[in-house]
Amino acid sequence: MKFKNIIFLIFTIIILASSYFYYDFYYNKNFYQTEFIIHKNDTIKTIYNKLNLNYNFLDKLFFRYFFDSKKIKAGNFNLNNYYTKQELFQELTKNSYKIIKIVIPEGFTLKQIKNRLKSYNLIDITKFEEVLKNKKDFYYPTPNQNFEGYFYPDTYYFTKSQSEEDIINMFLDNFLKKYPPKDYPDKKKFYNNLILASIIEKEAANNEEKYLISSVFHNRLNINMKLQSCATLAYLFDYQKRDFSNKELKIDSKYNTYYYKGLPEAPISNPGKISFLAAVNPKKSKYLYFVLTKDKVHHFSITYEEHLEYKKGSSF
Repeated sequence: MKFKNIIFLIFTIIILASSYFYYDFYYNKNFYQTEFIIHKNDTIKTIYNKLNLNYNFLDKLFFRYFFDSKKIKAGNFNLNNYYTKQELFQELTKNSYKIIKIVIPEGFTLKQIKNRLKSYNLIDITKFEEVLKNKKDFYYPTPNQNFEGYFYPDTYYFTKSQSEEDIINMFLDNFLKKYPPKDYPDKKKFYNNLILASIIEKEAANNEEKYLISSVFHNRLNINMKLQSCATLAYLFDYQKRDFSNKELKIDSKYNTYYYKGLPEAPISNPGKISFLAAVNPKKSKYLYFVLTKDKVHHFSITYEEHLEYKKGSSF
């Protein structure tokens, strides 16, 4: 009798599991509104995670006996409809959008980024600028809708189907992941560090000296001494100039740290994380000067006289 009960129980479980399986994969529809990338070596479990789906025993059975997962194509998919699981994965066997990989180097300006995106026919620059002009919900300061500094240097994957707003949101969302608002409640302090990081990014010849360059700028700020950063002035010329006349050193611009004391009014590039960390945690020193010499390294000095000696061998 007990044996019959066990058999009946097993049979019942099989019937219920089969019914649930059939319903879940072939009748139960859910709405999917997402754009995501499937890479060549992604597993089914990885794809499930990207779709916020639970991967259980029944799912394993489905892909083992009822669906050839090798038919799923790598690429970018844009879902905006109701699907059963069977319909969903059938959709992933169709042609995807072509993925365009773009690398944004550390220190690129927003203008350079726009031009790079334009070169791949991903944006219309006028529309792009219009979206930024009207973007009001970003956490960190954007004086006069200036988003310089917030386009984090990284590797990005785009498709031709994305709008200017989609692309902008990808950059800004990535920035917020790198710098979560909960970790930086003092927005003004954060923004000043970002500005300084953008200067360090353009001045440093390598990552190792960024902390010492940061020290020089902090030392100058602490004694109310002008930063006199060539990079801030070069920003006004799209970094097309390295040598400046006495007249150019006196250009009346908030970006010109030869003319005004303190930090420029906004970042002069989009810095990487190391530059930001250097801005926040400068190396301790008494240096007030540095110059790039012909050996392509910076020489640091405490006195102006020593600085002039180094400058004699400068590449500038």
